[in-house]
Amino acid sequence: MSDEMIQAQGQVSDLQAEVKRLKEKCEDMEGRMRRGNIRVSGVSEAQGSSTPEAVSSLLKEVFRLDREVRVERSHRIGPVSNAGDRPRVIIARLNSEGDAEDILRRARSGGGQLRYRGSPITVFPNYTTNVVQARAAFTEVRRMLRDKPGVRYGILFPARLRVTHNNVEKEFVDATKAMDYVKKIILFPREDGEQRLN
Repeated sequence: MSDEMIQAQGQVSDLQAEVKRLKEKCEDMEGRMRRGNIRVSGVSEAQGSSTPEAVSSLLKEVFRLDREVRVERSHRIGPVSNAGDRPRVIIARLNSEGDAEDILRRARSGGGQLRYRGSPITVFPNYTTNVVQARAAFTEVRRMLRDKPGVRYGILFPARLRVTHNNVEKEFVDATKAMDYVKKIILFPREDGEQRLN
């Protein structure tokens, strides 16, 4: 029985490692499949507002493009909204990953809020659920760093926070460690250079 138990434990460990590997592979494959996708939020739910033609027209107007962006397919996600609810997000698959990257780059570097027919909208990547949750863990840290002089920060794919302060660059995959660093080194540094412990 003891030998069988040891053998079974080894098999369980092997299976756990295999499941972990397969989950990571599936996550990677799903992420790659979404590279040509974008999400658009804030567009009112008028009839036909989420068709590929409507999304293509929206992108051309919002980003003042001199060409049409081909949208293969698009749809809204979530349950149908009631009157007064926030409009559902549109997911659009663009014809090429290059177009998606260009649109997302323009959205990030726009220097202000995007507007479509008088309403504010946002355009952002279509990450997997796991990536979205991992990136969201850094929300509070990013809020604390906002508008701090001499500090630059950003989220790298899939979910790494890069912080540059006094020409020192740090990267974090753990939001708790990032928060500790920001509090001790950036927000509440000791004048004698010693890290604050509380």
